[in-house]
Formats: sequence, structure tokens, C-alpha cells
Amino acid sequence: MTQAEGRAMWRRLVTEPNTTVVADTEVDTWIDGGQEALNDLIDYHITDDSSSITFVSGTQDYTLPTDCAQVLWVEWNGAFMKEADEEHFRRNYTEWRQTAAGSPTDYFVTGRTISFWPKPNVTTPKPTIRYVSTPVAYATTAFAQLCTQHHRIPIYHGAAAWLIAHGLDGSFARASKFMELFEQRAQGAAKHYGFRKVGK
Repeated sequence: MTQAEGRAMWRRLVTEPNTTVVADTEVDTWIDGGQEALNDLIDYHITDDSSSITFVSGTQDYTLPTDCAQVLWVEWNGAFMKEADEEHFRRNYTEWRQTAAGSPTDYFVTGRTISFWPKPNVTTPKPTIRYVSTPVAYATTAFAQLCTQHHRIPIYHGAAAWLIAHGLDGSFARASKFMELFEQRAQGAAKHYGFRKVGK
């Protein structure tokens, strides 16, 4: 489905063909919301990033890319790191932040920060992070990383959200039906994207 076809479908669902009343830029915003909602459910939009984080010798904590929703794995120097959590280090290594710098083997995420243990004693190579990322804006690339048979799913959500927000006569029943379609189709689509979470 092309960008124009997606907008046309949205307009048919909400019965608003007038581009003066609802501009294409607004349509894109509602479809963006649908893409993000779908991504929250099935983690379909994935990014492999090998440039954002540069190790600084002796530094443990680094800021994740702004579009990172969930880290799936980290690879460094040809090996996958072990995922841990800060509580693990608190329980097992009371002075874990004082551990001498070395080749990092573990990582954990706290909020917008990713931490490595032990803290790296090198600056290269850069780690590669695979993460669930915010979908590309519809106006930029329509349905990026979505299989064509799933293009309609975010449009159902976008149409339902618009109808609920505007509260027109009979709109709630239609919105409920579109949201039901969104949830059903999202559930069916989930199995097609899980394999992308694994390593290379």
C-alpha cells in the first residue's frame, strides 16, 4: 500500500474525504499513532545501531539513542554480551562500580541509560545495539518495516482514535469496531516479527 493509498483508506474509514477539513498532514499524524501502538504490541520496528555509543575508557554509563524503546541485544568485539540488571550487581557485587576497568561482558538498562560491566578500558570497537525503535514517520516512509499484508493495521487504530477524539454521532460504535480489528490483526501479525529479535 502506498502512502496515498493509506491516507485514502483512512479517509474512507472516517468518511472524511475533504482534504481542507482534514489535511493529509493530520491524517499522517493519526496513522503515526497507529504505527506506534502496533509497535508497542508486536515490536516490529527494529534498529541495529553501531555508531551511537563510543566507549570512553573508565566510563560505565552511556545514553541510549532517543528512539530506543527496548534493547534486544548488544554485541561487542565479535561476541554477544550478557543481559543483566542493576539489582543483580547490587546483590552479588557490593562494590561493582569500583570493579577495575576491563573488557565488558555484561550490560543492563536503567531508563534511558545503558551500563556496561566491567566498565570498558578501551575506546574501540564500538558496540552494536539491536533495539525496538520508534517507527519512521508515515510522512517520511509509509509503513517502514511492515509487511504489506499488515499495512491496514495501524490505519484501523488511527481511524478509531480520530473518531473517538471527535465524538461525532455514531462514531463510538465505528471506533470500537476499528479498534477490535486493530487488536485482532495485531495479534495475528505478532508471530511474523519475533524472529527479528534474535542475534545475527
